[in-house]
Amino acid sequence: MYDDPRTVPAVDVLLCGVPFDGGTSFRPGARFGPRAVREASALARPFSAALGVDVYDELRVADGGTSRFRRTTRGLRWKRSPSARN
Repeated sequence: MYDDPRTVPAVDVLLCGVPFDGGTSFRPGARFGPRAVREASALARPFSAALGVDVYDELRVADGGTSRFRRTTRGLRWKRSPSARN
């Protein structure tokens, strides 16, 4: 994870999780998406047979951590999660 929230790291792909169910009314669960993506990517292999390349040799990839939104009387407020992890 990139630790300085004031700057964006020099990477090709930066994944940032936003666990937010506020836009759903019938089937909530979007809040589990960032964790599911991290769990699935832990099992991924760096070599892509479809592309014939090692993805991490071609791209600089970083985990931007997990953000969260809190509902307030004035709408939504973004706050970086203190539990953001690598």
